[in-house]
Amino acid sequence: MKLPNFPEMSYEEYLTLREKSGERFEYIDGVVYMVPSPSIKHQLVSSNIYTQFGMYLKGKSAKCLLHRLI
Repeated sequence: MKLPNFPEMSYEEYLTLREKSGERFEYIDGVVYMVPSPSIKHQLVSSNIYTQFGMYLKGKSAKCLLHRLI
Protein backbone atom coordinates (compact mmCIF):
# COMPACT_ATOMS: atom_id res chain seq x y z
CA MET A 1 0.00 0.00 0.00
CA LYS A 2 1.48 3.36 -1.02
CA LEU A 3 1.71 5.84 1.80
CA PRO A 4 -0.47 8.80 0.79
CA ASN A 5 1.32 11.23 3.14
CA PHE A 6 4.75 10.74 1.56
CA PRO A 7 5.55 12.23 -1.84
CA GLU A 8 8.24 10.66 -3.95
CA MET A 9 11.50 10.95 -2.07
CA SER A 10 15.18 10.29 -2.43
CA TYR A 11 16.74 7.13 -1.08
CA GLU A 12 18.56 9.18 1.56
CA GLU A 13 15.22 10.65 2.73
CA TYR A 14 13.79 7.14 2.87
CA LEU A 15 16.70 5.93 5.04
CA THR A 16 16.09 8.81 7.45
CA LEU A 17 12.37 8.02 7.59
CA ARG A 18 13.08 4.34 8.24
CA GLU A 19 15.55 5.13 11.03
CA LYS A 20 13.10 7.47 12.80
CA SER A 21 10.06 5.21 12.49
CA GLY A 22 9.25 1.86 14.04
CA GLU A 23 7.23 0.93 10.96
CA ARG A 24 8.30 -1.36 8.14
CA PHE A 25 8.71 0.29 4.73
CA GLU A 26 9.90 -0.57 1.24
CA TYR A 27 11.36 1.91 -1.22
CA ILE A 28 10.52 1.25 -4.87
CA ASP A 29 11.26 3.76 -7.63
CA GLY A 30 11.10 6.74 -5.29
CA VAL A 31 7.85 5.68 -3.64
CA VAL A 32 7.57 4.47 -0.05
CA TYR A 33 5.26 1.53 0.65
CA MET A 34 4.21 0.10 3.99
CA VAL A 35 5.15 -3.54 4.49
CA PRO A 36 2.52 -5.47 6.44
CA SER A 37 3.53 -7.76 9.26
CA PRO A 38 3.56 -11.46 8.39
CA SER A 39 0.40 -13.34 9.32
CA ILE A 40 0.38 -15.89 12.13
CA LYS A 41 -0.02 -18.66 9.54
CA HIS A 42 3.06 -17.42 7.68
CA GLN A 43 5.06 -17.31 10.91
CA LEU A 44 4.03 -20.89 11.81
CA VAL A 45 4.94 -22.23 8.36
CA SER A 46 8.31 -20.48 8.30
CA SER A 47 9.03 -21.70 11.84
CA ASN A 48 8.25 -25.29 10.83
CA ILE A 49 10.50 -25.05 7.75
CA TYR A 50 13.32 -23.59 9.85
CA THR A 51 12.95 -26.45 12.37
CA GLN A 52 12.99 -29.10 9.64
CA PHE A 53 16.14 -27.64 8.08
CA GLY A 54 17.78 -27.50 11.50
CA MET A 55 16.98 -31.14 12.21
CA TYR A 56 18.26 -32.21 8.78
CA LEU A 57 21.50 -30.24 9.08
CA LYS A 58 22.29 -31.20 12.69
CA GLY A 59 25.56 -33.12 12.84
CA LYS A 60 26.34 -32.72 9.13
CA SER A 61 29.54 -31.04 8.03
CA ALA A 62 29.57 -28.15 5.58
CA LYS A 63 31.71 -30.24 3.22
CA CYS A 64 29.06 -32.97 3.14
CA LEU A 65 26.32 -30.43 2.44
CA LEU A 66 28.23 -28.69 -0.35
CA HIS A 67 28.99 -32.03 -2.02
CA ARG A 68 25.25 -32.86 -2.12
CA LEU A 69 24.47 -29.50 -3.76
CA ILE A 70 27.00 -29.89 -6.55
